[in-house]
Amino acid sequence: METRFLKGRVGVFVFGIILLVSQMGVAQSPLFPAKGFFDQAYTFNLLSILNRFGKGPYTYQLVFGALPPGLSMNSSGLITGTPTTLGVFAFSVRVTDSSQPPQQKVIGYYINIVVGFDKYGGLTATPLQNCNSTGYFQLMKVKGRWIYADPLCNAFYQRSVYDADRLFILQQIMQQRYNNDTSAWAKHSLQRMLGWGFNSLDLYYNLYMLPVPTIDSSPTDVKVPFTLYYPVLKDALYNPSQVGLSEPVKDLCAGFDSNGYQYYCSNLLDAFDPAFQTANNNELIYQENLYTGGFNTDPWITSISLGDSDFVFAIKGNGNGTDGVATYPHAGMMIATVNFNYSGFQDPMLHSKYAWASYLQNKYGTIAALNTSWNTGGFYTTFGDAGGFGSGTGVLDEDGRHTAWFGTDLRNRYFTLVGVNSNLAADMDAFLYQYAYQVYAVQANTIKTYDQNHLFTCSTFGGVGEGGTRTPVLQALKAAGCNIIGENWNSYYPSLALKSNQQDYATSGLPVDLWYTLTAQADSDVSQYPQDGYAFADYPSQVLRGQQYATDQQAIFTAQASNGDYFILGTSFWGLTDNSSEETNFGFLSFMDNAYDGKCAVIQQSMDKYGYPCGGEAANYGDFLDNVTQSNSTVLQQLITSLLH
Repeated sequence: METRFLKGRVGVFVFGIILLVSQMGVAQSPLFPAKGFFDQAYTFNLLSILNRFGKGPYTYQLVFGALPPGLSMNSSGLITGTPTTLGVFAFSVRVTDSSQPPQQKVIGYYINIVVGFDKYGGLTATPLQNCNSTGYFQLMKVKGRWIYADPLCNAFYQRSVYDADRLFILQQIMQQRYNNDTSAWAKHSLQRMLGWGFNSLDLYYNLYMLPVPTIDSSPTDVKVPFTLYYPVLKDALYNPSQVGLSEPVKDLCAGFDSNGYQYYCSNLLDAFDPAFQTANNNELIYQENLYTGGFNTDPWITSISLGDSDFVFAIKGNGNGTDGVATYPHAGMMIATVNFNYSGFQDPMLHSKYAWASYLQNKYGTIAALNTSWNTGGFYTTFGDAGGFGSGTGVLDEDGRHTAWFGTDLRNRYFTLVGVNSNLAADMDAFLYQYAYQVYAVQANTIKTYDQNHLFTCSTFGGVGEGGTRTPVLQALKAAGCNIIGENWNSYYPSLALKSNQQDYATSGLPVDLWYTLTAQADSDVSQYPQDGYAFADYPSQVLRGQQYATDQQAIFTAQASNGDYFILGTSFWGLTDNSSEETNFGFLSFMDNAYDGKCAVIQQSMDKYGYPCGGEAANYGDFLDNVTQSNSTVLQQLITSLLH
């Protein structure tokens, strides 16, 4: 993992050296001193690779080209210094022996200066002082910058790839290129990712991509760290038998009448259901068995992701969307107005609604006190059920029909709490904290019974579109044991994205991992499908997409919180391959497994540098990845410089 970023055209330099030597009557191939590493001390004596002639000792004089900036050579051929520039640097040296008369040769050399990586992708130029060597990924703040320390205590700036799977690759390509061997596809994909400057895997990886053994795969030869996905939120809803349940945990989205929530509803899991704890207990067992060596002592795990927040979608957002239109509802309001009884379930109780009623009873003591606080005119007669959902007088029966204290405007009520009685709104915020805490604390505490070594990432994706994350949610996530907040970025609204993420960091104090994507729909293999342009930034060409990537990565790397902290740990790019189910150019690769590098995702068939065929596209698509590769390299150089100097 040491030679990912190269600059210059080696062949041109080498030809120049050979030509010069030939003109002086001593033609030979150039020699190769040891590679150097950016901002790391370098020492090499040219005598060690000299084709010896005449009589020593020898003297050396630079006669053509230049050493890498930061290096110098003495007359004995000793090259020392600290390289400050990446690239391949060609030079020629006149070597004079001690014979009388002296003999001379002009010899060509080149030195390759690269960023140095350890086996986990940590930067060898930046060993972190005061790092407690735990053998696992950990978080540190160095010179005001949050950073991962990898298991060897080197700085690690995250460049993850989401959805690294073969799911969208055409079957005929898998057959023709890989003979349907997923391990071969995985190795090739990882080689390309590393070559573009990505160093880890995020959610939805194919098991063949992992550096550890699983029940389906052996460890891949090309190893990168990964975020372990703990999918209990999904499994409790959609795969109940896998987590030991006879029926799914209930989804609040199914429980509203005509007075209640009427807008988009992904999933909102009934986190207070005791079955959720059962699901966690069994999910842990399943994950232990999935990773055949267990995962609690696995050094390759950057963090454990506590689920996909799409399954508790109402913890996202703060009620104020990108253009002033709220995009995600308030989970407290949803719970307060949802049906408490789900017919058709063995356990019909909607436990989150009962938890809401219990919270209110513990706070107010009497129903009269609640009526006074909410200014209901004495409507409620009990904290429980008194006549049935939508018609009774109990708190459990509430469906939102009481506009005097729930507000008259349905959308404002659910998204911004505008028009809601202020005391009721405060109660909903307080219960929102309890709900979010329940979602994540149950997961974290269950995993901790087995694994005390790894960090937890909890995603709210509050950066843009969502307009940030509600304060009670952020406070709850921190209290529940989350170490990292997963948020997002949108190129169309960089100032809003930065502001939202800054606000969330100010509230939680937790560093951020950014979900990131952008597309060039018209210059891709999904050009026949429209791109909505709202949720994801779309550009006319792959070249412009790459240029925007570079602009965004600089903005992200230099982003500071109000207290001056550099609070972003890196980005996770969605995704490896274009997405056929969403008909969107999310990927580095086309459906034909061709890289958008201006060479492979084109009509002309050829071979890539890893020996695999590419080309055969319907059109010549542009070059996204050269800008991506250069940008990723630039950021690492900036990080090394900022931490060392």
